[in-house]
Amino acid sequence: MAIPQCWLHSRSRLLSGAALSAGLLLTLLLAATTLVWRAAHLQAVGSDEIPFRKHTIDLGRSESVDAADINRDGRLDVVSGENWYEQAPPAERGAGPRWIKHHFRDLPYADGYIEDLSDLAIDVNGDGYPDIVSCSYWQEPLTWWENPQGQDKPWRKTVIQTGSPVEFAFLVDLLNTGKATQLLPQFGDENFPLSWYEVTGSGADAKWTRHIVSSHSYGHGIGAGDVNGDGRTDIITPKGWFEAPSDPRNGQWIFHQEFNLGATGFIYVEDVNGDGLPDLVTSLGHDYGIFWYVQKKSPDGRRAWTKHVIDDAWSQAHALTLVDLLGDGRKELVTGKRYYATSTIRAPTSRSASIGMSRSRARDGCSGSGTSSTTALARAAACRSPWWISTTTATWISWWRVNPGCSCLRT
Repeated sequence: MAIPQCWLHSRSRLLSGAALSAGLLLTLLLAATTLVWRAAHLQAVGSDEIPFRKHTIDLGRSESVDAADINRDGRLDVVSGENWYEQAPPAERGAGPRWIKHHFRDLPYADGYIEDLSDLAIDVNGDGYPDIVSCSYWQEPLTWWENPQGQDKPWRKTVIQTGSPVEFAFLVDLLNTGKATQLLPQFGDENFPLSWYEVTGSGADAKWTRHIVSSHSYGHGIGAGDVNGDGRTDIITPKGWFEAPSDPRNGQWIFHQEFNLGATGFIYVEDVNGDGLPDLVTSLGHDYGIFWYVQKKSPDGRRAWTKHVIDDAWSQAHALTLVDLLGDGRKELVTGKRYYATSTIRAPTSRSASIGMSRSRARDGCSGSGTSSTTALARAAACRSPWWISTTTATWISWWRVNPGCSCLRT
């Protein structure tokens, strides 16, 4: 019997503006027409449920992006690489927002990349202004940059950690307070201790305090979520998960070597099929495939994980996020095609070197700040913003929604 798809694919149309070149337009059309989702022996076509129009903000190099109200004027701004972009009111009625570029730091380049692989907005020193945590695979792997309270001047840098490259990181709720304010990096050196960080102190005494979970790391990929349903946020690696103790700071994290996911990107915990057991959603950052792993439990309490393919027709979905795009209370999966994930792995499509804003024509605007995410998408959605931000290496962006018909996979 055929298994119904649990994730229905919807392709967001990136409609070109007047300045879009014919070559780039052709690339987008080819990407849109050749993206075919194959999962569980079935196919799905693109959807126009949420049409988006692409607006280029900056043609400069960028690897990461986030959105936050940098100057506290009530509007979400964009942070990427060496610059932040102030959102200003539209020049005329019905037009999109204007973006004022502010250069706030100088970053080196290495191997064709700007040394900035994650930008995470969080108020570190407690002054009410969002600061930025960044990571890098090169000289300074983990840093935070102090917002000079919205003033147009360079931001002060503080090094959080050295000793291992960090390819990506995100803010998670490891203290189970309901706020994602702890830092969880993905260390590129497996000999480096798996660690998480929390802000201690305030003002000039604010710093990131390190907590070691394991004496070594577990490969390409990292995630957090409540795997066993005990109300505590666990840490997920590609080679197993760490069960959180009652005291995450001082207790022992218990490792469960229950799976080997491969070289993933971000790993999310979500009950996909609605059976009450948390499942895993992830992708291979440098290979083909977006997957979810259904959790099953035997009568004696042992867990088993079964892999299901969401999409394996294209490669290098390096970063993804889960967010409620439709406003129906269920999270969708959003990811993008990576063209230049490493200097030796390239996709046969032309590269669009820009920061872009994709605007939904189906929603009204909003202001304020939300929670941090892999990209600015989750932050924008948290306040019902009508746009998301993507960066230079996304050749196309796709999203999936959960198909209620997958309930037959319940255990």
